[in-house]
Amino acid sequence: RDVGADQFRGLQEGEAHQRLKICLADSIRCDSDFSEPVVDERYIKIGDGHRKPDVFATYKGLPIAFEVQLARMPLATLTQRTAAYRAAGIALVWVTSAHELSLLNNQAFRDLYLASGGRILAVDAASYERSEDTSVLHLRELSLEPCLQHPFAIYNRWRSRMVGPHVILMPEGQRHAEGQRAYAVAL
Repeated sequence: RDVGADQFRGLQEGEAHQRLKICLADSIRCDSDFSEPVVDERYIKIGDGHRKPDVFATYKGLPIAFEVQLARMPLATLTQRTAAYRAAGIALVWVTSAHELSLLNNQAFRDLYLASGGRILAVDAASYERSEDTSVLHLRELSLEPCLQHPFAIYNRWRSRMVGPHVILMPEGQRHAEGQRAYAVAL
């Protein structure tokens, strides 16, 4: 917390983080299957402690915590937080920004990629517009796609597509398995 406070001049979150939470909450509001999103206001009892998710809503009665991730967070923290929410019966969705991926250093990006089941969810103006146009929450999904470069060098690039609640709320194990299958088929 001290490092974060120093990094953001006494605040725990920077302007980009606040902006992203508002964009995410506005996107959720477009979908009538979600309750009114609560931004930074609701503490949730988890085990012996409490958490205050960045954005909290319910989807058809299922409680969901959305955590916005733009800065480095250790993989252990990501996995512990995910397990704690799961044990409390709350789905956890990690979200980043499609436009501010440079804010995540390489290790933090890999950790978020692993914690998100091999596919990263991001919010941006285009995902908000899709949510507004369809009245269904959409986020941008980033996943790795193998490419072949002559003479037979394999490299990865990011593939981007819009996804709705059926992917956003998919359990990370299922999301990861589907991501692995898609990668193998493309390879």
